[in-house]
Amino acid sequence: MADQDVRWLTLGRLVGAHGVQGEVRVQTFTETPERLLEFPAWHLKLPSGSPPRKVSVVSGRRQGEKVVVVRLAEVTSREDAQRLSGVQVLIERTLLPEPAEGDYYWADLEGCRVVSEQGEELGRVQAMMATGANDVMILTTPDAGERLLPFTRDVVKMVDLPQQIVTVALMPGL
Repeated sequence: MADQDVRWLTLGRLVGAHGVQGEVRVQTFTETPERLLEFPAWHLKLPSGSPPRKVSVVSGRRQGEKVVVVRLAEVTSREDAQRLSGVQVLIERTLLPEPAEGDYYWADLEGCRVVSEQGEELGRVQAMMATGANDVMILTTPDAGERLLPFTRDVVKMVDLPQQIVTVALMPGL
């Protein structure tokens, strides 16, 4: 499969060097930071626009709430690690297990049409965001505006991923 056909998910971002041996600090976007360490290889999205670069994970450990420290086979010095600061960590979507019933990967929701129970077109999911209280869908509306909707059981009534449609109940004020 060519790289342009691969569906990539961003699971973290390199945030700097750790020590002098080339270890990197990675801010994880996974619910459990150690989950990122289960993948023996990652792809790094370099800012140059070139295809993602494959790297091998040699070892890693958790450091704090959302950070892991990782040794990559291809990164051997502090300077190499520092140059990668800000680079995204990508994993092929096919490598992730299917989520449990009623759970969704945010990346699977992005691009879905959002409609009300009455069939009104509300927009498309542009992105998802965590607020602490609940997740929020950021929609691009048909008039090119933006709308925020909570991703809760009270609001989201149905998610049909094969059809790429999220049906919502609009509560007063939404």
